[in-house]
Amino acid sequence: MSLIVFPLLLAVFIAIPVMIGVYVYKDAQSRRMNAVLWTLVAIFAPGLTGFIIYLLVRRDYPSLRCLSSAGGSARRPVTSHSGGWAKSRSRTE
Repeated sequence: MSLIVFPLLLAVFIAIPVMIGVYVYKDAQSRRMNAVLWTLVAIFAPGLTGFIIYLLVRRDYPSLRCLSSAGGSARRPVTSHSGGWAKSRSRTE
């Protein structure tokens, strides 16, 4: 019995931090935060404290989503290096 239980528990204890890390990395990238730093904090902080801290801090950073495909008026960064914003243009303009 323990030959089956031990590998399953080990897989769960490895899978949960990996899933949290992937989520934090993708979410932090979309919010223009330091994705690598927050992923390391979320994975290596004891328990779920790093993940909880990330969830609390990320509220201050807007999620950047493109609404142009849905027909809405979206705002997008001009370049990845500039802090400016420009209204997105439709294909007919």
